[in-house]
Amino acid sequence: MLYFVSPYYKKSVYTGANKRFDELGQQMLRLLGKTFRIVVCEGERPYWAPSAMCLFVKPYGSKWERLQTFYLLRVLLSRLDPATVVSDFMPIPFSALSKHHHFQLIHDLRNFTKFKRGGMSVLTARFQKKQLIRSRNIITVSEYSKHNLTRLCGIPENKIFVSYNGIGEKYLRSPAISEKDIDILYVATFEERKNHRRLMQALNLSDRGLKVRFIGQDLGTKAEIIQLAENLIHEKGFQFEFITSLSEDQLIHAYERTKVYAFPSLLEGFGMPLIEAIALNCRVACSDLTVFREICGDYAEYFDARDPSSIWASIQTSLLNENTRDNDDFIKPYLWENIAVKLLQDLGCVDLRQSPSPT
Repeated sequence: MLYFVSPYYKKSVYTGANKRFDELGQQMLRLLGKTFRIVVCEGERPYWAPSAMCLFVKPYGSKWERLQTFYLLRVLLSRLDPATVVSDFMPIPFSALSKHHHFQLIHDLRNFTKFKRGGMSVLTARFQKKQLIRSRNIITVSEYSKHNLTRLCGIPENKIFVSYNGIGEKYLRSPAISEKDIDILYVATFEERKNHRRLMQALNLSDRGLKVRFIGQDLGTKAEIIQLAENLIHEKGFQFEFITSLSEDQLIHAYERTKVYAFPSLLEGFGMPLIEAIALNCRVACSDLTVFREICGDYAEYFDARDPSSIWASIQTSLLNENTRDNDDFIKPYLWENIAVKLLQDLGCVDLRQSPSPT
């Protein structure tokens, strides 16, 4: 039996972590059938998951409620028969997991930087480090994150498994439209590390108005970016569109209409929109981050994300050049089906020669 555990999961919120849970969950259901279960908060059952395969814990909002969820998760896990458990939740209920084959999922080590997440006051980098060191096995989403786990936490490499994020079959379709009427697209929450401010400063270097679309929820910086956008609208004739969220089909349609996908982030554990954009034949201009080099290789233009002139130079080059590269070889490692099979092999929990059908 394999349990995917994520009290963090929100079915109505677009994030890379939520998309990973949905996509891998569907693949695991297809491959494992009755021997796969998920654990999420009450009210967060994914659309693809039959009720019979779901277990629930109490949702949380405050720090105290999070401790309650931790306690209830510990009770739930302690009552299950021994199984393989992949969980992303912290604090980690080690006592309940001791009888299971536990893999702790972590996307990045943001708490070791100035871009710390909110949450319980005890969830500092020091606390997280102790939790990760105690974990028997760790799954992370890039070689870059694996390196950081070893460098910052001293975790042996043989305890860490890399499982990339990916793209679904919808991203393999032929473009429905040929006209690219969006000059620049950026899909990201509005927060400091996503670096919208310097992107706007870079766009101010353009000698003509451009059509720009931002997609993402506000985590604190959106009001400032809207004000900067209004200045560019009045001074240079830019067109801006701010969208909080889109369905998967609507997002794909946006990629198809886009000339350049810009990604000026200062910190990422992976960067899922990059592979989505490349799969749909967008030209990509992104930060010169180690993890982006790992993911994109020579399929992107790279810039210094702290230098608006460097950002603009890469965007301008990408706007002027047509995308003529065949991306078939690029896509293969990022198909969710292939990622799921590799992950199950790393977990050591299934023979995939005969895959049961979900019921």
